[in-house]
Amino acid sequence: MTRPCFALISAALAIALSGCSDTSAPKFATAASVAPNPNPAVPLAAIVSAATDEPAELAIKVSDGETEWLALAAGEPATEHKRAVLGFRAGRKHRVEVTARDAAGNISAPQTLEFETPPLPGDFPPIKVLLSNAERMEPGITLFSVMKWPDGKAPQEDYGLALGVDARGEVVWFYRGEELIGDPQPLPNGNLLYMVGRNRAVEMDMLGNIVSRWHATQHPNPEAVKKVVEGSIPVVTDTFHHDITKLPSGNLLTLSTEMRRIDGYPADVSKPGGAKAPANVIDDIIVEFTPDGSIVKQWRLMDVLDPHRLGYDSLGRTWDNWAYKGIEGGTRDWAHSNSVFYDASDDSYLVSVRHQEAVVKISRETGKLLWILGDHDLWKDPWKPYLLEPLEGLQWPYHTHAARITPRGTLLLFDNGNLRALPPKAKMPGRDSYSRVLELAIDAKAKTARQVWKYGGPGDEIFFSPFISEADLLPNTGNLLVTDGGRVLDKDGCLSDDIAKGHHAARIAEVTYTSPPEKVFELMLDSGEKNDPVGWAVYRSERLPAFPAGTAHTPPAGK
Repeated sequence: MTRPCFALISAALAIALSGCSDTSAPKFATAASVAPNPNPAVPLAAIVSAATDEPAELAIKVSDGETEWLALAAGEPATEHKRAVLGFRAGRKHRVEVTARDAAGNISAPQTLEFETPPLPGDFPPIKVLLSNAERMEPGITLFSVMKWPDGKAPQEDYGLALGVDARGEVVWFYRGEELIGDPQPLPNGNLLYMVGRNRAVEMDMLGNIVSRWHATQHPNPEAVKKVVEGSIPVVTDTFHHDITKLPSGNLLTLSTEMRRIDGYPADVSKPGGAKAPANVIDDIIVEFTPDGSIVKQWRLMDVLDPHRLGYDSLGRTWDNWAYKGIEGGTRDWAHSNSVFYDASDDSYLVSVRHQEAVVKISRETGKLLWILGDHDLWKDPWKPYLLEPLEGLQWPYHTHAARITPRGTLLLFDNGNLRALPPKAKMPGRDSYSRVLELAIDAKAKTARQVWKYGGPGDEIFFSPFISEADLLPNTGNLLVTDGGRVLDKDGCLSDDIAKGHHAARIAEVTYTSPPEKVFELMLDSGEKNDPVGWAVYRSERLPAFPAGTAHTPPAGK
């Protein structure tokens, strides 16, 4: 009886082992082909299609004669293949080599294709790379959106451009829209999240296909409301402005506004005891909402901070143009919050409140104030106990942007540096001003703030961006990506804080986390021509993992 059993076992083993000895390479049942991205808004992308005689993955190697990269197809092995490839350079012929690999590791003979990209549009911003030390840089693609800004005018609302550049500053991806694009935030699923106007938000894939839209239902400007398209998800709030992010929960976090009529409001910030009159004051609101548009949390800053405390710009009328048009007497931009960040370590929101010269932390659960970072002038009780004390000669930041908590628990922000005073103290002139990137250690229990690191300002490289801008801590190198994106030059070519009248230019730099910091990458957006009537600005920038050497993305069905 043992021999028949042995024979059966041997036969079964031979059958089982036969799958392990597969040496037959997959073949292309349908020849590979490459076609332009069907969405012309993202022209530096292509779709590679093929069919194989057995389940396999595609390997796609691309070369433009100078640079070569490998895009490995994502997902399970299949016999029908349709892959999107990113990272093409503009105005070049590319060789696209496609091979198939089966589960046993057998690789097909390559199929070689050619793909030619169009040149960059004629109204593309001038990009000048001043420094690139790729070996010391964080790997990846620098992603940012651009504002086209004619001198003496507002930025062009109908010029929408987001782009990505490699370590050499060469454009490897761009999306062209019909409206000014807010800061594009990369999402875990590979898509981008950004704002349009001050009443809409968009999730888009890297091929330019819209995945989801949201809009603020109570926006007071009828012209903005007309731009809401069918299928957009309603959120019951006045506006979306400055910042939108997706939380780990999947909810979205943004800033909104409301207008409050306040009697007896100060009419002149430089005279605290002077004339008072009724005023339409804009309040900022932290809004957290679900992907279906339902509001989860909202906290009004005027319910947390002193609505009668005014910085030098708190009576400005920014919102007259942005949303609340035609209001008798105009509006007052009391706070001008410009960033909101969720800190999971203590379930709180961190808000940069530019016109209050403060960064504040607020409990997500209760809406109660946790602490205030900034100049102590003009704070009264009951807010005084929440003020952080500066340690070791810390110089307060002013007119800040982009406050967030780093993975090491420190506070990172862009100190724009406008004015460097609260009323009635003397303002610092624009020509003497400077910006800084600051990293601070906050002790919430002891109510103290200590400077850990800085870039810019006295003693280091002097630069000045009186508006927008940010800094990001990069995860692999520990370098900092700095968006010095709102430079303004007066008619003499000197640094200025007159945002409305000057010539605009932008800089993106990567610096080492050393003292002093050392630049390893520097890019300018400016023609450098003295009489150029058009400038450029960059709100923020992000470093994406390198998609040319990463995965190829499968286009959404039907897109």
